[in-house]
Amino acid sequence: MAKMEKTSHSTNYNHVGQEKMAAMGEELVERIDELFDVLGVTLRREKRKYVGCCPVHGGDRDNALNLFYEGNSMVGNWKCRSHSCHERFKPTIVGFIRGVLSNRELNWESPGDEMYSFHDTIKFITGFLGSDLDKFSVDLSKVEKSRSGDHTNRFYAKKQNIKNKIPRATVRKFIVEPTYYIDRNYSKKILDKYDVSFCNNPKKPMYKRCVTPIYDDDHKFMVGCTGRSIFEKCGDCGGFHDPNRPCPLPDEVRRYSKWKHSYQFAAEEWLYNYWYAKRHILETKCAVLVESPGNVWRLEEAGIHNSLGLFGIALNDGQLDSLNRCGAMNILLALDNDDAGSLGAEPIIEELSNLYNVEVLDISGADIGDMTPEQVKKDLLPQIERFYV
Repeated sequence: MAKMEKTSHSTNYNHVGQEKMAAMGEELVERIDELFDVLGVTLRREKRKYVGCCPVHGGDRDNALNLFYEGNSMVGNWKCRSHSCHERFKPTIVGFIRGVLSNRELNWESPGDEMYSFHDTIKFITGFLGSDLDKFSVDLSKVEKSRSGDHTNRFYAKKQNIKNKIPRATVRKFIVEPTYYIDRNYSKKILDKYDVSFCNNPKKPMYKRCVTPIYDDDHKFMVGCTGRSIFEKCGDCGGFHDPNRPCPLPDEVRRYSKWKHSYQFAAEEWLYNYWYAKRHILETKCAVLVESPGNVWRLEEAGIHNSLGLFGIALNDGQLDSLNRCGAMNILLALDNDDAGSLGAEPIIEELSNLYNVEVLDISGADIGDMTPEQVKKDLLPQIERFYV
């Protein structure tokens, strides 16, 4: 499991869900002048924002810090324009408080200096507000507006305006049984559920690939697709091509990659299976992050319906936007059991641990796709169910 901060206090302030964070943020902004007095912060009030020297790094530039107190989505967000302190402490009102306390209590000035703990920051906030942590709650619709401000709205609007979307009914008309995945012991039922197909048209870019469609959040339109070569890696050229044919020229090997996305599909902005998983994540308050669609299918076969595919080992901004909107409190990482998976887990844990309880699942095989549904039920389901709310 991932190592989390330890505390001897009876209340664990380390694991605060996004709903509670948003609710705290709203109350803090309502009492912002009083908060400044307690923190010893002096800023001047302008239209929609407070401006002044940054109290996080102790700067003297009198317009470096901007903290917004009005607006549809920017309330509580802040920015240090001289040292980018908001990137280190998160551009939220909670991050601002943690930054100020780091400077005040620990003389923090720059990355690498000791930071005030997240646990003690939340403890300070609950003491200031005079409320127990369990009393904070807010509708998810409010969370969507407050979690990432304009950042979140920008990604959501971009996804809503995708051009050349294909209705799911149209996609299903052209399904060809994907023998490659059936031979890898995926059930026909699960492949049909996810509309997985094989491209046998030599005029198409996905020729001789098993094609997996990616749908919008409402499961109505395909926004892109990804194709897995039916061939394995060539030991000579490194490409995934027909072994009965000569190796491609060096500058053409990239055309024979293991995975290939459809033209202009921005995989980094989408979470695979979000359309199915979002309801189950909202019910359980738990999301499982995996690398590929095949991992999602195997979990589904084992009765685990709250997994999301990253299309790799990185969690990107557009994907984070979707994650922040799905109502999770616990994030479970189930990246492949290899060096790349371990490397990818570290920045995800760092990115998410201040807002979610983040844990790493213990996977016995190379990856979840290599396990049987029975193995998943035995080894992973008990680990995952512990975090259902």
